[in-house]
Amino acid sequence: MREYSLTLLIAATLTYMLTPLVQRLALKYRAVARVRDRDIHTEVTARWGGIAMWLAMGLTLLAVQNLELVGKSYSRELLGIFLAASFVLLIGILD
Repeated sequence: MREYSLTLLIAATLTYMLTPLVQRLALKYRAVARVRDRDIHTEVTARWGGIAMWLAMGLTLLAVQNLELVGKSYSRELLGIFLAASFVLLIGILD
């Protein structure tokens, strides 16, 4: 149970730390959603939040890959999840 809790803690912490950094980069490079009448947001919104989550997931998987209950037991499954997330990220970037 400790390994799963550690994995969750690492992922949550990295996501929390990376999101503002990626948000600033998105604003700097103008990767933003502009305000339009049909949208709900009322101010310019950064678009690269998925990159922060993808980076956090990848770094977390690297950090826990040698843990017995997480990395070693599910290495093939975790690779599949990471590749699928990479595909979703790519589609999101292209969209």
